[in-house]
Amino acid sequence: MTKIGIVTGSVAGIPSPLIKEYGIRVIPFPIILGREALRDGMDIQPKEFLEKVKKSKEFPKTAALPIGELAEAYEAFMKEGKAVLSMHMSSGLSIATHDSAQKAKEMVSEVEVEIFDTEQIIGGIQLVILEAARAIRKGKSKEEVLKVARKARENTNLLRALPDLEYLYRGGRIGKAKVLMGSLMKVIPIIAAKNVITPVGKGRSPTQANEKMVGTIKSDMESRGAKGIKCIIEHADNEEAAGELKRMVEERFHPEEITLRETGCCGIVHTGPQSWGIAYLIK
Repeated sequence: MTKIGIVTGSVAGIPSPLIKEYGIRVIPFPIILGREALRDGMDIQPKEFLEKVKKSKEFPKTAALPIGELAEAYEAFMKEGKAVLSMHMSSGLSIATHDSAQKAKEMVSEVEVEIFDTEQIIGGIQLVILEAARAIRKGKSKEEVLKVARKARENTNLLRALPDLEYLYRGGRIGKAKVLMGSLMKVIPIIAAKNVITPVGKGRSPTQANEKMVGTIKSDMESRGAKGIKCIIEHADNEEAAGELKRMVEERFHPEEITLRETGCCGIVHTGPQSWGIAYLIK
């Protein structure tokens, strides 16, 4: 039976204990803020990065995953006698990430590498990866693991409340007109992210935004005849709004798993300070 190792980028924000537990190799994304070039999770952590972003007159950016580091991770697993499952953020939102993975694969043609598009960003990536990692731990074959990952991808969604749409605009994800509209209306827009950015509603307060997200999850679960969910709630310096969302989700859905955590540096780049949201996997 083929042994499998998982490689991903730091945008998934997987906590260190889980990285260690499942032996996942995480490649840090380069982050650029003004003249500084930093490696996500290595040179800088989310709290420090948030403070830099707030003080900077420039908007942060991410660069493509380093091809050489991906290739080294692939080779490291090969030396352990493992094939590689290279799992990354949505190609619809970052084709550069998948280009890097493909080029790294071509550099080490002797390594068995499967590049997998999670169709997700930040916490959604983690939910899909962990389902695959658990299947690997159970000794599933490569095809069985891929089947589990595809099912998780199909059943995972992400919602995010964005008090400042300018960050999404700067990342090339939405047009300027939507930024101006959100600012003029003085509302908190809510987006869904799965291959594309889709508006799903708005709230005039964090509580209204949370109600909209909870309502969207409820409708999604009902349409699929779902029995339960696993979820990750994240925030960028907005623990109050995220904590309220966590309480609402726990009361209404009694999730199998629920985590509240800070958004990683890459997530901050594209969603900005004060943003918060939920990635959820329907069971």
